[in-house]
Amino acid sequence: MNLFIKIFFIHDNRAMLGKPIILFVESEEPAMIAEMIAESSQTSTHMYCARFFSDEKIHFYTGLETYSKFLMVLGTLGEAAHHLNYYYGYGVGDLTVEDQFFLTLIKLRRFPPNVELSYWFNISDKQVSNIFITWINFMFHQWSEVDFWVPRELVQYYAPTDFFNKFPKTRAIIDGTEVGMQKPNQPVAQQATFSSYKNKNTMKAMVGASPGGLCTYISEAYGGSASDRQIVERSTLPKMCDPGDEVNVSLVLINGFPIIYTSSSAEFCWV
Repeated sequence: MNLFIKIFFIHDNRAMLGKPIILFVESEEPAMIAEMIAESSQTSTHMYCARFFSDEKIHFYTGLETYSKFLMVLGTLGEAAHHLNYYYGYGVGDLTVEDQFFLTLIKLRRFPPNVELSYWFNISDKQVSNIFITWINFMFHQWSEVDFWVPRELVQYYAPTDFFNKFPKTRAIIDGTEVGMQKPNQPVAQQATFSSYKNKNTMKAMVGASPGGLCTYISEAYGGSASDRQIVERSTLPKMCDPGDEVNVSLVLINGFPIIYTSSSAEFCWV
């Protein structure tokens, strides 16, 4: 009986994924060895591969609870995800679409340096940048076409009973959300983006959620110096509300107050 070498890859999230391990097995079928080697060459050789992560780790790195949900979110981007024109023009190695999306979500959720991601996914840091910028723009254009604004009937149906009894006309609860950014070089841009509340340069948007907890509105982004009221007045939110709808400001605000849109007014009435 002849002695042949069998090569396979260990897929262990606690170790280096894709590390080749050589074992000696007895076999009389040389063709079987060639087939195993061919299969092993198609196996992912980078450390971070979404399909080999447990649900717990997927949740930690992406914020999505399970691998199935991760695939579902990826599926909402459609077939176009497989035909991207990359920002810098050059390729991204043999990284699958699934793992490119995984890399992007890790960057958004955990914010590791590009060089660290390059080690994890076995690509260069320039390729990491190429993937991230491309996918951020791609996700923006794809998901901006989705209508998140929920009809009043559904808002009322899913609202908590106690909240609905006190605020039956509430369509959304809004609050300003700020995200830190790199300090711009131009003095005018520095002034426009500086937030006195965060004491640093930020981008700011108004985010709205239904009483049931669904994110239903996100405004355009502004420099951190813009006030909540300025953003609301410049947003499309007043036009999206029906006459009589109430939009409550988050109660965490010290000067929070409800806003009511009425049929006799073309804009919000601040009360």
